[in-house]
This record gives sequence, C-alpha cells and structure tokens, in this order.
Amino acid sequence: MTSKDLSVSLSTRGDYPAWLKQEFNERCRINPLYSMRAFARDLKLSPASMSYIMSGQKGLSHSSAKRVAKAIELNDHETEVFCALVQLRGRNKASRAVAHAKLVQLHFYRDAVKLKLDVFQNISDWYHFAILQLVQIKNAQTDSKWMANQLGIHVFEVDAAIERLKRLELLFVEDDRYRVTKEMVFAPDGVPNDAIRKFHRQILDRAVESVSSQTVDERYLNSTVLPIQLKDLPRAREKIKRFHREFDAEFTPATHGQGDHVYALAVQFFTLTPKLK
Repeated sequence: MTSKDLSVSLSTRGDYPAWLKQEFNERCRINPLYSMRAFARDLKLSPASMSYIMSGQKGLSHSSAKRVAKAIELNDHETEVFCALVQLRGRNKASRAVAHAKLVQLHFYRDAVKLKLDVFQNISDWYHFAILQLVQIKNAQTDSKWMANQLGIHVFEVDAAIERLKRLELLFVEDDRYRVTKEMVFAPDGVPNDAIRKFHRQILDRAVESVSSQTVDERYLNSTVLPIQLKDLPRAREKIKRFHREFDAEFTPATHGQGDHVYALAVQFFTLTPKLK
C-alpha cells in the first residue's frame, strides 16, 4: 500500500479491519490466486486469527500492529495512525483516550472526514455544528433546554437538530452522553450552493451580534483593508486555509470533555470593489 492510498483507507471512520480488507483486495486484484491464508502468512498471523481480525471479532496487540504495518509497507506516519486505530478498539478506557488524542495529534480526523454536500444541506443551520461541539465540552448535559439556553435558540430547534444528527450518524448516545461519530465535518470547497451560503450568512450574523452582546474580553474582531493583486489571490487563500488548520490543531482539545466553551472562528476575505475592472 502506498501513501496515496491512505486517504481511501482513512475514510473507513477509524476501522482498521477495513484498512486490512482494502489491502487484501488490492493484493487479490494484482494476483487473482492470492488467498486469505496467504495474506495471514505474509502478515505473520494464523489463518484463524486473520479471520477474526478481519471480521472485527479480535484485536491486535501493539507489537502485532507494528509488525502488520511493516508487512503492508506503511510509512512512519501511516504506521502511527494504524497502531492508534488498533489501540482505539481496545478494552481499556484510558488507553482508548490516549489513542484518540494521538489520532487528533496526527490530524487523522481532519484528513479523514469530508462531509458530502447532500449531508451538509440537511444540517446547514449553524447550530448543528455548535451542538456537535457543545456535547464535547466539560460537564455537557443531554438536556435540550440546557443546550437551547447555551446557544440562544429554541428547544424544538435543538430537538430537531439532535434527531437529524443521529439519523445522519454524526451523533450517538453512549453512557448517558452524546458522542460525536465524526470528529470534524467540512463543507465542500469552491462549490456555489445555497446551503453553504446560508451557513456563512448565519455565522456572520452571529459575529455581528457579538459586537454588541459580548465584551472585548469575550471576543476578538479585527478588519484589515488593503490593496492586492488578483494574481496573489490563490496564495492569499492558501495562507488563510493554513492558518485555519494550524489554529484548529493547536486549540482543539486532544480529548473529549476538555473544552469549556464553544467558539466560532470566522475569517472574511472579500473584495470591496466588485465592479472595478
């Protein structure tokens, strides 16, 4: 498996057996006579263990995970991701938390999840994304009234949003808490769409409200007006995107339940002279 295959493997939502299935299918494509027994031999596993692992009924030890990663020729970064995914399926809760933190550090979730446009259209109201973050803060409650009060929206909007997020498998209930299925969700870049426009308008509206409703200690708003050459726009957009990624990686808590507030980062970069030729 080469590095270019990693993005496909990561789309399995943290399921390392599916990663192995993909590797096995690729080997079968190259050699139609290749068998599961041969795959087990190449990974230095017994055929029985291979069967249980592929079906998700049995896990791998850390040493076995490293050996398997080497056998399928993963690079250093891919090996770290693979081993963390193995650890994430373990029985020890503390160990799973460490694995989750490692995957966040490796930007696994951010690289893996790409929210499809048809799904985004169903949750384009800003509070869906706020709820996905709100349920992860310290002392988060499952009570709809509490959520509505925190976000300043109606209870029926919270109830409808929760049901929608659960139906789309972005949210589920575990140990009397809401859990996020996918760590990060993104709207497609560069796609003109009414749902995306609506989301951005709503976030901008919230930013406008913060001017009069929040103190300067609670918010930071800054605007820069500058001349720029059109040929530099792609480079400017990329620089803003890189800042977003770095900011998110640094300030997103490494484990669930560490944040205590939900903030929105909105950067606007647009022309003030649209009619200028």
